[in-house]
Amino acid sequence: MAGEQCERHIELAEDGKIRAAAEVTPMDQSVIRASLHADAGHLPVGTRTRLVDAVLDLPETAGHDRLEATVPLGDAESIARLRERCDKVATRPAGFPLRSKGRKRTSRRPGRSRNSVTIH
Repeated sequence: MAGEQCERHIELAEDGKIRAAAEVTPMDQSVIRASLHADAGHLPVGTRTRLVDAVLDLPETAGHDRLEATVPLGDAESIARLRERCDKVATRPAGFPLRSKGRKRTSRRPGRSRNSVTIH
């Protein structure tokens, strides 16, 4: 549905520097698509996990049953968090990034991040 496709941009910052970001776009009434990106090299522990949580905690995500996420190949932290938060996760290589699909779980995660999350 063309009127429903409202892209959201999420940024995770630490010490004033953007460390990870995601673009989130509803595709139809049941599917939402997210493209996750993180800085190359060493990142603070949990950065990629917090990005996945920010995507899954968006109000727009709550109304969708299925998430299709694109993450960089080898991003084990994001894939692990997707497996923790979603049911029936399937992954496949899609060129350089890795495409992951899963059904969202209805339970909420405990705790909140102390780092900033900017949602546009």
